[in-house]
Amino acid sequence: MIKQIVLLLISFFSSGIAYAQYITDTIRLFQDENNEWVYKSASGQNRLARYLTSPLLFSEELSACSDIVELIDNKNQPYLTFRKGYVNRDKQIVIPCQFTDAKDFREGLAEVAIDGKYGFIDKKGNAITPFIYDDTRDFYKGLAPVGKGADKLTGAKNKYGVINKAGKEVIPLIYDWIGWYDDGKFKVQDTNGKIFFIDKTGKQVGE
Repeated sequence: MIKQIVLLLISFFSSGIAYAQYITDTIRLFQDENNEWVYKSASGQNRLARYLTSPLLFSEELSACSDIVELIDNKNQPYLTFRKGYVNRDKQIVIPCQFTDAKDFREGLAEVAIDGKYGFIDKKGNAITPFIYDDTRDFYKGLAPVGKGADKLTGAKNKYGVINKAGKEVIPLIYDWIGWYDDGKFKVQDTNGKIFFIDKTGKQVGE
């Protein structure tokens, strides 16, 4: 099982740009002759820490940020990789960098991914759904469309439904496509290609 063994201590400057310095004795960021921030890879080579210089973009008082972490592979060998987490406006990490993707918070919840599978977390980093979805959308009025089931090997495509903020699937994942429309209705497409509208309970309300 892959285990995270090193995190970065991120320090931020007034420009809003993030830089970092390792807190271990073996791996550190430093500036090279071109004043670029670089780090030593697990193999001892200098690598440019380019993704640590992205500006912070806040939503609901939190911003996703990138970090470099060192992990152990299944052969017990260390390697470096990027993970994402969240910082507050004081530029303090409030949700550790552990995700392969992290999106903006909406209605107190954010879409995040672990190894390509998406789920939702709250502002304390607690998971409200398992990480099982291949496609997720923002929460709006307490509901969010989600999809899963895509498989490149078999050619299977996602099936879509809707979850609530407790992570419960309130509309089953049976549609080929789903999206918000108006007045709390969803526009959906079934397996036969028919497009129509459903309400928050999944009941058809029009075409």
